[in-house]
Amino acid sequence: MTQKQVFDALSASGIVPSYGLHVGEFASLPLLEYQFAYGDRFGADDIAWSRSSTWFARLYTSKKDPATEADVEAAISAIAQWDKTESYLSDEDVFEIVYTFETLD
Repeated sequence: MTQKQVFDALSASGIVPSYGLHVGEFASLPLLEYQFAYGDRFGADDIAWSRSSTWFARLYTSKKDPATEADVEAAISAIAQWDKTESYLSDEDVFEIVYTFETLD
C-alpha cells in the first residue's frame, strides 16, 4: 500500500492527516499524523512472495474523545487490523493515541 493510499484511507476519519509531526502543530487539535515505520518481506527461492509495511498513526486530542477515536479506528479498519496505545503528554497537555497497523504492498 502506498503512502497516498494510507493518506486517503485516514482522510475518511474526517481529519486531514499529515505525514510526520512538525513543531508547533499541537495548536490545532485534533491532529492526526502518520508515518511509515518499517517494511518486511517474506521470500523463498530468491523470490519475494509477499511484502508488508508497518505504519504508525498518532491521534492527538486536548481531552479524551471516544467519538474521534472511533472515526480514526473505522478509517484504519477499512485497510488493516490495528493495535492501540494511549498516553498523556503532560509537557504538551495533550492525549496521544498511537495506532500501529500493517498493510500489504
